[in-house]
Amino acid sequence: MTKGKSSAGMPTRLVIVPREPEAAQRARELARRNAGDWDYWASEAATLMAGYLMLLTSLPAEAWPPLRVLASYRLCWQVELAPAVSLGMIAS
Repeated sequence: MTKGKSSAGMPTRLVIVPREPEAAQRARELARRNAGDWDYWASEAATLMAGYLMLLTSLPAEAWPPLRVLASYRLCWQVELAPAVSLGMIAS
């Protein structure tokens, strides 16, 4: 943590949600393929982790259970990506 005028950090938590089995398999295959394309071997840990979504958030756990956090972040990403998709900058 970088310290500025205050040494108080922001409370955060790591949210880990398993992907659906088919999505996890696709993510693991992509991790292995990317590793080959970039001339390295994906470790067993990396391919295992590809089957999970991991988010670091400051949202309080009491009001924001993991699946609610994930749904909210997905919505935010869609809102942020919408202009780029509509302009053809990225594929939909």
